[in-house]
Amino acid sequence: MDSRTGDLYPTRDAALKAGVPERYIVEVTGEKKAIEKVAGRVRFAARHESRRRKARRKMQRASRKANR
Repeated sequence: MDSRTGDLYPTRDAALKAGVPERYIVEVTGEKKAIEKVAGRVRFAARHESRRRKARRKMQRASRKANR
């Protein structure tokens, strides 16, 4: 699994061939349903973090305009 995006790969080699850097490859074992649940949570967290960054940038821009 790619720890940044939650993308699942059958093997480590498949992840490397897909271009995932070595440090972001995570081996996950267990039931398929549980693995998919973990991958889904990683995807959710990645989307949520992107929204937080966007909101923070918007607030910073507004603050700079107000302090001119």
